[in-house]
Amino acid sequence: MRRHLADETRPRLDPAARVSGGDGKMMGGIYVGFFTATEGAAMGAFGAMVFALSRRALTWPTPYAALLERARTTSMLFMILIGALIFAEFANIATMPSDLKSWVTRFNVSPIMVVAAICAVYVALGTAMEELSMIPPSNAMSGRPSRYFGGVMP
Repeated sequence: MRRHLADETRPRLDPAARVSGGDGKMMGGIYVGFFTATEGAAMGAFGAMVFALSRRALTWPTPYAALLERARTTSMLFMILIGALIFAEFANIATMPSDLKSWVTRFNVSPIMVVAAICAVYVALGTAMEELSMIPPSNAMSGRPSRYFGGVMP
């Protein structure tokens, strides 16, 4: 078998360079405006599939394992959301928002202090809770419509 000079001088790209090149095309396309972030994600997924097919690493067990992992992750996220909704409904039934509102208004503090207290509560609760379950306390503490605290939400 004869080897050509072009084969020896042609640069060979390692897999990391090929992947980063695909990422560069995806991010460049988003920044230039060729496609949106969702379309960029689709382009990235398509590029990853082409990359896996070119390396012959995509066998039948591989997509099955990926779909199984995706189903597990989705079910965990739904369980977190369902738990947050149950907690929010329990807080409403227990009249916690109105009780907390009346407790905060007794102190007669400025709105900035209320926002600072909400931030402190978010820091404390954010170490152990999911964000959606922290929404009822913030609305109850303010006594104002929740649109005023949209910038404070995590």
